[in-house]
Amino acid sequence: RDWERFRKTTYDIVLYELGDEIERFKDIETAFREGYRIAYREAARRGARKILPAIGYGNPPVDVVRRFFPVEPEFERFPENIDRFLEEVVRNTPEEMTRRGIEDDEIPF
Repeated sequence: RDWERFRKTTYDIVLYELGDEIERFKDIETAFREGYRIAYREAARRGARKILPAIGYGNPPVDVVRRFFPVEPEFERFPENIDRFLEEVVRNTPEEMTRRGIEDDEIPF
């Protein structure tokens, strides 16, 4: 919420990838910008068609993402009627996607 206070009190940021240190930063803005740039470039290199940042619990707020993500991200609008939306999801989910095998630890979709 208070970006300026957060920005001023955050320092010595380390960017990791798969447990390996990639780079160190002295300010959070540079760290976000560089981290998103690296992730975006890697996703594009791997052939991703639509590259979106992670949002929600445990991730930066949307206004921070918009500030530092390399391109303007497009997010779906939250449904006005969440109950109707969830009913549609359930109704349109094929039954075979809702079953799990006894030995299967993977989500079937």
